[in-house]
Amino acid sequence: MAHIKVESISDEVKKYLERSIFSGKLKPGEQIKEQELAQNLGVSRPPIREAFKVLEAEGLLVRRPHKGVFVREIDKKDLWEIYTLKIKLYGMGTELAFENIDPPLVKKLEQVVERMDRCCASDPPEIALYQRLNEQFHDMILEASGHERLRKIVATLHNQVKRFSARSLSKPEHIKRSCHYHRKILEAIKRGHKRATVQLTEEHVAEALKLLNSLMDKNWKKGNVKV
Repeated sequence: MAHIKVESISDEVKKYLERSIFSGKLKPGEQIKEQELAQNLGVSRPPIREAFKVLEAEGLLVRRPHKGVFVREIDKKDLWEIYTLKIKLYGMGTELAFENIDPPLVKKLEQVVERMDRCCASDPPEIALYQRLNEQFHDMILEASGHERLRKIVATLHNQVKRFSARSLSKPEHIKRSCHYHRKILEAIKRGHKRATVQLTEEHVAEALKLLNSLMDKNWKKGNVKV
């Protein structure tokens, strides 16, 4: 019988923790106990530790000396740092990609945007699917840039705020606005307007920061400084 490598078990643990964090099953600030997690998943502790290390490096978990490992909380400064980076990286990636966006890719982008429109039109909107399509839309463009390091950095930043963007998209006016931006970005691409495509992409990310700050302000008033 073939033995499962420790690395593959660690990857599965990492994916499990990511799903739990993104879905809200694991809350910001919640402690994750190594022994308890190992028992629940039926695995040994070394792959748990490896998964913790990776997720700490990616900004989803934080280790507190003499206390343990916790789901990382996000405050307004964190949002500002993450989204100001995303604005520049998305803009640069889109600019680098523009000359490589060919008709087959445009067709794929059209199909994604059409599915996003259907998500928005659903009652209630299909937020989880919309998030995946949003990631796919931008990643397809960034892939065309040929800049793999940029793609990886963007993916890491995106994962750090994924759980909060879902809360923003739960507002009907927010998800409709997001749909509108993706449609405008696609139209600019089809017209061959590079500058407009980059500008709209950066505006789209900047608006996401504005909306998340607004949500955080509401939490602040309720006494929740971090979320």
